Amino acid sequence: MAKKRKKKPAKVNYVPRFILGGIYIAVFVVLLVLGITIPGSVFANAPSLVGRTSYEGADFLNILERILGTIYYFSLFIGLQTLVRVIIEVSIRKSDNRVKTVCRLIGSTFKYGCSLVWLFLTLTLWGVDTTALLVSAGIIALIIGLGAQSLISDVIAGINIVFESEYHVGDLVYIDGFRGTIEEIGLTLTKIVDWSGNVKCINNSKISTVVNLSSEESTIVVDFSIEYSEDLRKVEKIFEDHKEEIKEQIPELLSVPQYLGVANLGASSVDLRFSARVDEEDRFSAQRALTRALYLLFGDNGVYVPFNQLVLSTRKDENSETKEKLEDAVNQK
Repeated sequence: MAKKRKKKPAKVNYVPRFILGGIYIAVFVVLLVLGITIPGSVFANAPSLVGRTSYEGADFLNILERILGTIYYFSLFIGLQTLVRVIIEVSIRKSDNRVKTVCRLIGSTFKYGCSLVWLFLTLTLWGVDTTALLVSAGIIALIIGLGAQSLISDVIAGINIVFESEYHVGDLVYIDGFRGTIEEIGLTLTKIVDWSGNVKCINNSKISTVVNLSSEESTIVVDFSIEYSEDLRKVEKIFEDHKEEIKEQIPELLSVPQYLGVANLGASSVDLRFSARVDEEDRFSAQRALTRALYLLFGDNGVYVPFNQLVLSTRKDENSETKEKLEDAVNQK
């Protein structure tokens, strides 16, 4: 069996995202330096407000400290999240699909973790008792009512997808009538991109049936018609003598095309069937290329494709001749 070729990954420019993450971290560092160099200032007091459950007054400086604290931790966690994601993407560019899938799932988990930590830190900065918030039965019931059950189902399904190896990032799949390449597998969503660049996001818990088209090589089938007057043995020999050349002409083919025999005896043609092995992503282009190669090959060797035509037979059998004679005899009388 021919060795399956790996396609080169599309080039992605990570520089803008890396710069954006650097800007967030720079804001965090600036606030940190100001807090260290100016003791007792709003910059120094802002991070220390975490855990205080009272406002201690609603004066301007108190509110400013809380705003700066929010910016302080936002810059830290969003900057870290952006940089970690870029580092993961750069480091796995040459890895196999399974490694890419696991690493991107880790990146997605890190993103959600940073978001939750920042949310709770921000709440405590503004005087909210998060401990009481978490243990409150009413709040928990509200979270469940707002769809936490669906979220948990998506997370569990996402983890199951990764560890069951149903599909990986870069695989070509068919899900819910949508055919495309897996771009990302997150904790809650799977993103699929089709050949024209359309992106479909599907909740992991909603994915019930998946056809992984990249797990094995695919087979293309081409039916080619010749005239009834052609010598079938001659046509078969022409193909056998030139099938290696066809393989060399079409780089998408992973195997030498094979002649499978007569597929159908049509109204005005004999339909021959040919097949070859290809990568699933090359299926349609390879099928078109093989059809073209067969047409040129047989045309160059005097074997032509029949035109669409209606064949009328003028043959007279014995019964029709007898009937005509009887009609002539009756007319003469």
